[in-house]
Amino acid sequence: MRVVLPLTAVTTATLLLVTVTGATPAAADRNPDGTPLVKVSHGDPYAKCTIGARSPDSIVYPATEVEPYLSVDPRDSKRVVTVFQQDRWNDGGARGLAAGWTTDGHTFHRSTLPFSLCAPGGADYERATDPWVSTGPDGTVYAGGEGVDFTKSTRSALLAATSRDGGRTWHHLTTTHVDEQPFFNDKPSLTADPIRKGTAYQVWNRLDNDPPGPGSLDGPGYISLTRDGGRTWSKARPFVDTSSVPNTQTIGHLIVVDPRTGTLYDFFDRITYADDLSTVVKARYQVVTSTDAGHTWSAPVTVARDTSVPEVDPNDPRQTAARRVHLAEPGRRPRDRHAVHGLRGLGLLRWEVRLRPARAVHRRRTHLGDPGADQP
Repeated sequence: MRVVLPLTAVTTATLLLVTVTGATPAAADRNPDGTPLVKVSHGDPYAKCTIGARSPDSIVYPATEVEPYLSVDPRDSKRVVTVFQQDRWNDGGARGLAAGWTTDGHTFHRSTLPFSLCAPGGADYERATDPWVSTGPDGTVYAGGEGVDFTKSTRSALLAATSRDGGRTWHHLTTTHVDEQPFFNDKPSLTADPIRKGTAYQVWNRLDNDPPGPGSLDGPGYISLTRDGGRTWSKARPFVDTSSVPNTQTIGHLIVVDPRTGTLYDFFDRITYADDLSTVVKARYQVVTSTDAGHTWSAPVTVARDTSVPEVDPNDPRQTAARRVHLAEPGRRPRDRHAVHGLRGLGLLRWEVRLRPARAVHRRRTHLGDPGADQP
């Protein structure tokens, strides 16, 4: 998963994902500048869940928390909510999504997001992925994510829930959009409008692996929004079109709101593939804008070329990365990994991962609509 940091989240905190094994106590308990780290995740709420195996080769890593994201209450910087995948599977997604919340910036408590069958009262999906969180000007916390099935269907759904008590409890679980193959929804993000109380936007790319016309792929940007604090969400609709150029998709949509003017900026990556769908012909970062709170959107404007290069095996940079993600064996699961959080006065939001050596790490861009191949 890509982690994209919105401008509104770069405020007062540092969130780290740390592997304790192999590190000295001093290194594990402090930031590089010596400030103490604070543990965010506590225990494993889904440890007893047996749902989600796709095949005999499916491996779940209990007590792992990955893809963390964080939001600070704009009214009180000590009120923080962080969300993350809980118990990652080796072939995509996690048992569920979880959250950590604090009112003093130091002591974090756990809650579960109702986005999968492993969560109490959760949505009817075998796994969950792509956590996101954002806090509105009135303190309403909006959490977003994706529910996916691997065995009983090919569904991929966009989900949202809200909390009005700082992340303690979650309500108004809503499926903002759901598809089955040949469609696959991917990489959602969620932004609370900082000046319009009760308004939030969820955006993602919707891949069509059997579109009309000459191409074999289409991946427009989609949006759903709420104007009543998450009680209801609008019907999902496309707002960034890709159909004019065959084999083109978007990915990584993220809305940032200018607090001075209220203008919405949606940034994303637009990628065009050759007919074999394995060669990138053109890739660029683009932006569309809305001056009416998401009702209408401008045509895309290119910001810069995407100059990213293929991933390689970190143990042998001459080799491209393997298809499968290889993680350390989960033998010492309970205390190997945990999320920690350290507050800074006016610091930047930074993500850091310290991992034990593994045979290969693979993070590939993909257009495939199979949630197993896509590694959500």
